[in-house]
This record gives sequence, C-alpha cells and structure tokens, in this order.
Amino acid sequence: MISRDDLKKIIQQEGDYKEFEYQGLRCIIRRVRPMCHLCGYVEIPKTLLEKPDDWYEDRINVHGGVTYVGDLPVENEKKVRVIGFDCAHISDLVPQLYIEMNMGPLAGDSYRDMEFCQKECEHMADQLLEYDEVFRS
Repeated sequence: MISRDDLKKIIQQEGDYKEFEYQGLRCIIRRVRPMCHLCGYVEIPKTLLEKPDDWYEDRINVHGGVTYVGDLPVENEKKVRVIGFDCAHISDLVPQLYIEMNMGPLAGDSYRDMEFCQKECEHMADQLLEYDEVFRS
C-alpha cells in the first residue's frame, strides 16, 4: 500500500498536465483539483466529429468508460473536441480522499498515474483511428 507521503511526492513529480501526440492525434492528461485524480482526453478525428456523444460511449473501451465528450480548452489555442475518461472510479485511489480525508485505500485500490493515463489515451486513440479508417473508406 502506498503511503500518503509517497503519494504526495508522486503527484508533485508528475505535475498537473501532460500533452503529447500519438498517431497524429492530440492527447491531454489533466489533474482535476481538488480531488487530484487524473483525466485523459484524445482529440476526435475529423471524420468522427459529427457522431453523437453517446456513439463513443458504446464503442470506445477505456478505463471506467468514456466519461466526457466535448470541447476542451487548450493552452494558446481554441478548444479541441475530445473524448475522455477519468480515474475516480471504484478501485481507483483518489488522492484527495486518501491524503486529506483519510479515506482508503480499500483493498485493490490503485493510484492511476500519468503513465497509466498515457497508455489509456493511446488505447483510445488506436480505437478512434480504427473507426476513422472505416468511415474514410
């Protein structure tokens, strides 16, 4: 089990924001305050922009399911249309609940770190690109 002090150090080392490109799609990871859990987002390919929000929920497999479809403000640019997921589900160690409120972790709870979120973003991007290929054909 991770200690509160170790978790604080990890959060400080990771930071609150990471942006990267994967297979031509913008991926963004943000820490949500005050709960301090991470959320991951992937830019929606142009061919899929007209799909209704629930279309993604039914087709994209990601940790905890798709929990966000919409515009996301990005530094120095206009908003980007994304799908996203969060790491505040059952079995996720939510930092603020653990550190400040002394709740958990329960057996099996895991802190979902930046590396985990990056892999999930890449997994979402791969799925989006598969659908993109189908709709461009």
